[in-house]
Amino acid sequence: MREWMTGRMLAWPISATCLNLLGADYTVFDIGQFAPSWSEATGINSTGSVVGNFFQTQNGVTLNHAFLFDGAFHDLGALGGNNTYATGIDDAGRVFGYYQDASYGQHRFVYDGTFHAVANPAPISSPNGTIHAIQGNGTAPFLTYADGTTSVVGSLPGSTSGYVYGINNSGTAIGYGSFPSGWPPDSFQAFAYTRSSGVYSLGTVPGGSGSIALGINNGGTIVGFVFVWPPNPRNPNDIDRHGFVAHGSTMRDLNSLIPSDTGWMLSDMNGINDHGLIVGEGSLNGSLQRAIILVPSVIPELGETSLWAAVALGFVGILRRIKSRVWRF
Repeated sequence: MREWMTGRMLAWPISATCLNLLGADYTVFDIGQFAPSWSEATGINSTGSVVGNFFQTQNGVTLNHAFLFDGAFHDLGALGGNNTYATGIDDAGRVFGYYQDASYGQHRFVYDGTFHAVANPAPISSPNGTIHAIQGNGTAPFLTYADGTTSVVGSLPGSTSGYVYGINNSGTAIGYGSFPSGWPPDSFQAFAYTRSSGVYSLGTVPGGSGSIALGINNGGTIVGFVFVWPPNPRNPNDIDRHGFVAHGSTMRDLNSLIPSDTGWMLSDMNGINDHGLIVGEGSLNGSLQRAIILVPSVIPELGETSLWAAVALGFVGILRRIKSRVWRF
């Protein structure tokens, strides 16, 4: 396992319930600077440990490697010499994902310092493990609960299928519905589901068309991406996908919540923890996509993220070593 040391672990010595952070702005932390090429962040736990994927070329062969970032960048390697993909991390630090065999068949794994093959596909589950989403054939995903009951999520009216990508501990599920007609980005629409309200559309941002929800925290804040047309002329790698954050009936384009002079274009946002940290990918000054963490200017129970808050959150050791010009305090 290869490591790039960058500082101390991101330790969060607080227990917070995530608030509505739509009024916050964000600072971009570039995990991708430690990867040799394209990278993405796919999951974050309550301690701030992040997992994702990047391209690694060895002996003329390029493979996808899973990584873990906990203040150091850990290359988890290629299991059996094949591609590995990290999809999430729990609060115990276990990494979940899948690897491909020589015939490109997919097999699940759990990583806790060593790779362990998992016989059955892991369902999408709430962080406390009491609610699970069963995808089925995509037309009618449903949830199972600890008391043995089930509820059908279904999809949005008029859609042909629905897909669930995340659930929080209160049972709110998020994902998207697929529609049969229209320009392809218009064919996807992010939704949320609760037992009491059923499935409902999250809509999109002004100037956006379709949307897909990819992550939710226990405060009900949702992240994902929207399709935006026309593409941003400043960035040829902006493939018409802008990261969003949503709470209640309001959705915001995350690109409007970072300083306009950073050079970043934020695209797919894949996860958010209960402290409001968002992980995903973005492009810096037209670069290939890079794994990122978005840190809100306001963190629940701490207020404004100033220098003292950075000390409390364990970022200062990282800042001293990385010397990133993107950070602002």
